[in-house]
Amino acid sequence: MERVEKNKENLMKCICMKKCPSYTFACKVKSMPSNTAELLKGAVKGDLSKTDHIEGVFCAFGKSNCITDDKGCVCPECAVYKENNLTKVYYCLDEGGR
Repeated sequence: MERVEKNKENLMKCICMKKCPSYTFACKVKSMPSNTAELLKGAVKGDLSKTDHIEGVFCAFGKSNCITDDKGCVCPECAVYKENNLTKVYYCLDEGGR
């Protein structure tokens, strides 16, 4: 799998939570409590590298626990995708993308 660093910079650049049509409103609401808890743990330590999973930056954190339907992919538009020379899409649906 192509490796993307788990860090605050990539999290801030990621467009998954803002633009991804497959990342539905219902999924965002469902993932909010666990995302917030994980981000706060990482923020307290100042490091997200040991965070197992958040619903976002799927190219770094792995496939989604709530996205189930392919409704379009915006990965190629993302700065994280471009800066890491990624070549696949749908990291949210398939571990390592497709």
